[in-house]
Amino acid sequence: MLLFEKFIHSGLIQIKDLCYEVIPGFFTSGSIVEIIQQNFPDEKPHEIKAAYDKILRCIPEMWKILLKSINPLNTESIPKLLICLENGREVPFLGAVTKLFYKLLLSEMFETPTAEKHWEENYPSINFTKLYSVANQNGLPPDCHCLNFRLVHRAIFTLEKLFKFGQVVSKTCKACGLYTENLFHLFALCPKLTPIHNFLKDMLHNIFIDYPPDIVNLINYEELMIFGYLGSSKIVNTYFLNFFLSIARLCIFKTRNLKVFHDKEIDTVRLFKFTIRKYIEYAYTYYKIKHQQQIFDKYFLRNNSLLRIEDEKIILFF
Repeated sequence: MLLFEKFIHSGLIQIKDLCYEVIPGFFTSGSIVEIIQQNFPDEKPHEIKAAYDKILRCIPEMWKILLKSINPLNTESIPKLLICLENGREVPFLGAVTKLFYKLLLSEMFETPTAEKHWEENYPSINFTKLYSVANQNGLPPDCHCLNFRLVHRAIFTLEKLFKFGQVVSKTCKACGLYTENLFHLFALCPKLTPIHNFLKDMLHNIFIDYPPDIVNLINYEELMIFGYLGSSKIVNTYFLNFFLSIARLCIFKTRNLKVFHDKEIDTVRLFKFTIRKYIEYAYTYYKIKHQQQIFDKYFLRNNSLLRIEDEKIILFF
């Protein structure tokens, strides 16, 4: 083993180091003895030759045949590896960026959520990339992120779902006592939520006031309450719109839980006004401390008729 270390210290590290530079084939044992003894003159020639023979015996015969027929210096020391993508495209390994390797890793680890099949069947044109982007929108309160995630993945235990599991005796909504409590009923269709929905629709009318009427007429309110606004616009502040809708969903869900678990009722409109003001104030203070006022302006003030900042005070027009 010590003798092999002397091979390494003499520069004989790779197979190509044992080959001639001009002609194909391996060095003779005499040449190897000369190379080793230049650095370690006390090494005995027969021991060097024996070690060299062991190295040659470790090389596969097919490799020896190839190396005797080609000049190793004319070949790449690093093999040309290619990454084969699903679309048949090949990318050179050495030219690949970290983002590509990360995507390949995710493709092996990622499993499509089962909820996607349900949404695709009912809403074939839904854009899941945009849906996940809206659900995980930057700057949302943690409670909103959590609720959005559960909603998108249909992981909210409505009374309809609990009834199927045998956990409750009735799947009828406890607030209205008339209809089955599923996701759409919980967030958009329950008659008991009429005051909050009338309020939200008035606010949405103000948000979309400058939007082309033919496009506004295509917007489905129930879908808006479940998924948020998945479109893009230079007229409407879509960040604030989805922030607004996320807070509304959170307040509706809290109102529902109070009724289901504590049999108590609360004014959802009042809760919404208090909650959205609180979180806007948090955001304003945060961006001000970070000296990122321009980000707050972009997210909350630009193209927004419902919110103003005057003398560092938040003014909501509702």
